[in-house]
Amino acid sequence: MTRVVICAGGPVEELCDLLSYVDKETIVIGADRGVLYCLAQGITPHDSIGDFDSVTPEEWQQLKQTTTNITRYPAEKDETDTNLALQKALQYNPMEVMVTGVTGGRLDHYEAVLRKIYALQLQFPHVIWRIVAKHNEVRFLLPGTTHIKPSKFPYVSFFAYGGDVQDVTIRGLKYETTNERMPMTSGLFTSNEFIASSATVTFHQQTILMIMSGD
Repeated sequence: MTRVVICAGGPVEELCDLLSYVDKETIVIGADRGVLYCLAQGITPHDSIGDFDSVTPEEWQQLKQTTTNITRYPAEKDETDTNLALQKALQYNPMEVMVTGVTGGRLDHYEAVLRKIYALQLQFPHVIWRIVAKHNEVRFLLPGTTHIKPSKFPYVSFFAYGGDVQDVTIRGLKYETTNERMPMTSGLFTSNEFIASSATVTFHQQTILMIMSGD
């Protein structure tokens, strides 16, 4: 399975531990300052993309000396650096794309990335698209049955996205449901926990936003 990890240039304190998600077969893409974050964790990106307006001249020289496959765009462009990295990820025909370095800081930037990931999940439903931070993981669930497994984030929450979800059945978590309605305005499906080695979430219309969190 081809996994692509994208490291963007958001607040470094929100960054996940990249080494936990990267192995020798993982494709790593650094977006703007995210390239420096990768290098700081001992990872050389396969691709470095962005306008690099957030790096100093000295840091830019470091990037050119320590990385290859650098694509530099003008600062005034239609796409964000993260979106350019997401487009690059698709060229690898991935089965999973994980994005980090996009949480914390400006909420408008996070919301823009979340909406882009949502659009990509609808457009490429066979790919798992995830946003991972230090204490959270976010992904979208599409209609049908999704199998989920425990991770280092012990709490699992679900939110209707795009419209009310009428028939949510959850198995394998502490609080199970059967054909339960999940309104867009509801926060009642939060802070669930695993009680089995895996769990399932089943529904037939709309989309669910799943957040796995740790303290």
